[in-house]
Amino acid sequence: MHERKSMSNDWQDVAANFAATAALGGVGRLVALARDNRRPWSWSLLWEIPVAIMMGWIGDGVAEYFDLHNSVHIAIIVGVSYLGPRVLDEIFTRALSAITR
Repeated sequence: MHERKSMSNDWQDVAANFAATAALGGVGRLVALARDNRRPWSWSLLWEIPVAIMMGWIGDGVAEYFDLHNSVHIAIIVGVSYLGPRVLDEIFTRALSAITR
């Protein structure tokens, strides 16, 4: 009986972490969208929801890898989400080309 309560708390922690990471990813993507010169409301905005969630997870993974906590962890998630997949792809492409030379 005691194990069930522990498992329930684990799932609650996972759900809370997911919600926080997705929300922070959304903040980063909203800031990026505010800088773009496009219509604020369109169907393409729906594509930003999964992008925001995935970029939030990537930022969370980076922050956990470097064992960063509190406000630095939050800043990494928002910063990576703000940069978005195109900028990160360019960074990785340039880094890999520099390594393989």
